[in-house]
Amino acid sequence: MKEASAQGLGCGGLLVGAGDSRASLVMKCGQPFATDTVCIRVPRVVWTVPMHPREAPRQIVTEQCEYVDEWTYHRGPGNFMSVVRLQNGAVSQIRDGARVP
Repeated sequence: MKEASAQGLGCGGLLVGAGDSRASLVMKCGQPFATDTVCIRVPRVVWTVPMHPREAPRQIVTEQCEYVDEWTYHRGPGNFMSVVRLQNGAVSQIRDGARVP
């Protein structure tokens, strides 16, 4: 059973998709097989403070780490694992993980 982000994750006849809460995910799919916290590199704009009156502020783009949870669901032998990314307490992405032998 290969699940894609746009399609959601099927759990016992119930569908989980982007925007669903963490609580809804647990109620529909149960506890995950494994959990992890990962760093997502997010661009951020920073403005410099001029050191002299004639200098203008400068814009600098940096990358900062935004930590998100990834929950892995075991879909059974012969199927792909499902990896659910949670940001700010809600499902933001569902993707395939490794295939289970």
